[in-house]
Amino acid sequence: MLARRDFLTLGALAALGPARAAAADDLHTIRLLSVPTDATKQVLYADQAGLFRKRGLHADIQPMGSGAAIFAAMLGGSADFGGGSLFPVFQAYGRGLPIRIVAPISIYDTNFCDAWLLVAKDAPIHSARDLNGKIMGADTAIDIYVSSARAWMDQRGGDGKSLRPIELPASGQLVALNAGRIDVAVLRPPYLTVAMGSGTVRVLGKPLDVIAPRFLLSCWFATTDFIAKNPDVVNAFVAALVE
Repeated sequence: MLARRDFLTLGALAALGPARAAAADDLHTIRLLSVPTDATKQVLYADQAGLFRKRGLHADIQPMGSGAAIFAAMLGGSADFGGGSLFPVFQAYGRGLPIRIVAPISIYDTNFCDAWLLVAKDAPIHSARDLNGKIMGADTAIDIYVSSARAWMDQRGGDGKSLRPIELPASGQLVALNAGRIDVAVLRPPYLTVAMGSGTVRVLGKPLDVIAPRFLLSCWFATTDFIAKNPDVVNAFVAALVE
């Protein structure tokens, strides 16, 4: 899980972006967008270990509040690579958006689960049926956590279609859960780490298990135009992540 000091490092990197870029005029700057979760350690490590610099790249890593904001920025040309959940990428591709996967980020493994379905500790919710008609906080109304939570409910006698998702950044879901504005959420580190440490939540289940016990959860993607015009940059980016 992402330690709080590492989470703060991401914010520091974003804040120092212009200064870092100025000191790396001889490098090709790549603009990376990602929701600041545990998976962001992949590019933080590559950056701090000099793996991008080794390949002539300077990584401008910018945290974003949601996957939807990343897609908008990517398609608008204000970023080169976006990181996010695999399923919204599939949905975007299915709708004809010009994006392609270039590298993996994280794998979900039920034996090392880091995506839990959470409710408030004193909530009268103890089964899938108890979630019928309840409100779920989510990055987007169609993200993988909403889909998997609905399927999880259906498999256990609940009515997944009755679950009502509202769009809410992961950073605000614990507060909303504790305040009673939402009834359930799926959190991952670092937000899961904070939530579990607060003592105010209770685990209801592992919703991603309905998809598979192990699968690719998130990826880096780029637009087809960027890939076509910058094949060397894309190959260097991927090579740094592989190393």
